[in-house]
Amino acid sequence: MDMDKTYFFMAGLPRSGSTLLSSILNQNPNIYSGPQTDFPRMMLSIYHETQRSESFHSGYNTEGYVNLMRQIPNNFYTNTEKKYIIDKNRTWGTIDNLKLLDLLSDNVKIICPVRPILEILASFVELAEKNPDNFIDKKIKDIPAGHYRPLNDARCDSLMADEEGLEHNIFSIANALDPQHAHKFHFVVYKDLVTKPKESLNAIYDFLEIPKFNHRFKDLQWQPMPNEAQVFGITNMHSVRSSLKASQTDISILSEYAKVKYGNALDFLAPIVKL
Repeated sequence: MDMDKTYFFMAGLPRSGSTLLSSILNQNPNIYSGPQTDFPRMMLSIYHETQRSESFHSGYNTEGYVNLMRQIPNNFYTNTEKKYIIDKNRTWGTIDNLKLLDLLSDNVKIICPVRPILEILASFVELAEKNPDNFIDKKIKDIPAGHYRPLNDARCDSLMADEEGLEHNIFSIANALDPQHAHKFHFVVYKDLVTKPKESLNAIYDFLEIPKFNHRFKDLQWQPMPNEAQVFGITNMHSVRSSLKASQTDISILSEYAKVKYGNALDFLAPIVKL
């Protein structure tokens, strides 16, 4: 990767403050933390091709293939004149992506915003109720629960379905339990970020091993992607309040069915982070 830039990564769970955290970190003139990219998928496609390449396995210019993967983020961020780049993709912690990152860096660091799973589901359900063209409801018709469950239950089942986003996001952070990879992960609990922001930010800087910055927690700004409302069907999916304040997510919007079925989905994190 570009020796003038240091790359860090952000994974974690949706609706857990990652956009808020990026808006704060971007106050530091040396840091760029942007919206989600597709680098893992793009780099893995090249990596998987190398595994089918006779020339790669015969030992011809193997470093060239690795350099090709390294140049994807370098080319994307070539116009970003910041020393530290935090690339966001919620699957950076999956097994395949960790193998990929180990090829690219000997000091992989992944920031993981997290939040209780029922608050995440309730937040998505609230957004779906306010935005009729949301991406969740468009998928419901493709799952069995969409035909016989109450709407909000079907929404939760869709969000938590195998091969869907949240399942992959949870799988990604679960690899922090592996002693081989545990040192690569740093968890940022949403309630800590909004109630103890200075402490949370200092812990991130300690984890990244870079100089601290005196952040402000008012007049926060974030520029949404121009077409994200059309893509997600949600107008305020990545909005940030101007002042640091916890969103009031009431899990009573969820049924007992959803609470019982999904309430313990993040219990595996108990040894390493308190939600």
